Amino acid sequence: MNNPALETLTLHSLNDYLTIASNYFDMPFYFDEVCFDLRGRSAGQFVVSKPNIFAKHVLKLRFNRFLLAKYQQAFVDEVVPHECAHLVVYQYFGQYRHGKKVKPHGMEWKHVMSNVFNKAAVVRHNFEVDTKPRETFIYQCECVDRDHALSLIRHNKVMRQKAIYLCKACKSALRIKKGWS
Repeated sequence: MNNPALETLTLHSLNDYLTIASNYFDMPFYFDEVCFDLRGRSAGQFVVSKPNIFAKHVLKLRFNRFLLAKYQQAFVDEVVPHECAHLVVYQYFGQYRHGKKVKPHGMEWKHVMSNVFNKAAVVRHNFEVDTKPRETFIYQCECVDRDHALSLIRHNKVMRQKAIYLCKACKSALRIKKGWS
């Protein structure tokens, strides 16, 4: 489902927004990496990571390739400036420059979206996301006639003995119901 033309459009748009921010704040803005690897409901994400104590922070923008393909121009018009605003806020107002934390969608982010990018400061996208029914596994506790549905992820943690889940009512450990293993 790679679409090089849409990914190139996204990168050009990202660079356009960074140029706008650079002109507004009179300083350069940069990123280290752009990935199209997000899945699920998230359309975009700005990530700051530090691989080890000796490395510099890595500034990464991640986008959902499937939502980009489905919504194309709306995605570029809404999601790209949203994530770019997070990057600008981090570099201009936040920890990168001043050592202080700012709220992800606080007044600084709203300022960048509204006054710098001339976009609505919308926190969540309203793209329809195709969701499959999630597989669940039925567990039981010591309570009479009480079942607990665990997600595939939690079920796998139990199977690998990485987690134990307790019933909130009786505090006993949940165990898979007979016939569900």
